[in-house]
Amino acid sequence: MSKHQLADTLMNSQRLQIISLLETTKRLNLARSTLYTRLDRKSPHFDPDLPKPVRYGSSVGFIEHEIDDYILGLMQARGGVD
Repeated sequence: MSKHQLADTLMNSQRLQIISLLETTKRLNLARSTLYTRLDRKSPHFDPDLPKPVRYGSSVGFIEHEIDDYILGLMQARGGVD
């Protein structure tokens, strides 16, 4: 199954939703500060593939399927998903 087919399957089986910053850091196994460092274009650790956060009210979250796609991309890069 390709990355896009798997992503389509995930999107069709789950509602489109925003996940919290805390949930995102848990899924990525990153500290909040590390996540923000990877989002900072000026940082030497900037990751252009990392999905951008969305603001809703006074909170910050991430689109769930974008985080899932990012994780799938990491798995593919190491040879874990076809």
